[in-house]
Amino acid sequence: PPPVRAMLETSRLRFSESHGLRIRLRFDQLAPAGLPWEYVYLPRAEGMLHALEGFLCLDRRISIVRYELMNQPVPALARTDGPLRFVGLFSSPETLEPLRVDHERRLLERALAKLPALEVECHLHAGLDSLLDALAQPAHVLHFAGHGIYDTRASDGKGYLVLEDDQRRAVPLSAE
Repeated sequence: PPPVRAMLETSRLRFSESHGLRIRLRFDQLAPAGLPWEYVYLPRAEGMLHALEGFLCLDRRISIVRYELMNQPVPALARTDGPLRFVGLFSSPETLEPLRVDHERRLLERALAKLPALEVECHLHAGLDSLLDALAQPAHVLHFAGHGIYDTRASDGKGYLVLEDDQRRAVPLSAE
């Protein structure tokens, strides 16, 4: 709405290149809370010369976070015939800055082992083949830990997950 847009523009004009803006999304209804924040899009504003436009998540100085309401009922999950399936893909190619994905995998497996209704499947050194194998059956949760790339040279911006090949080299996989 125009008043919210005006507040956003006023806030944005107050920070410099070295500062940022955190936007907290707080919903009092569950329907909009389920929408991905990546879709927050501002159309061109009439009469505003330097107004924000486009997808807000593409501006590195803007952070969009959800503000979870406490003491709210949690919507029921859809019933399944078996356990919920959690698939974890962990990738840290040797050609990039090392990540502690094995440590993260162990922590996740330890935490999730306490949930008997959850089937956990983890793929360390994840490549395209392990991604395709993991998704050959429906998964309720897909967790990726690894590098991502955002190509700022492209006018429309392209994003990539970085997987590994057989020699543990980086293999970018387009978000498309």
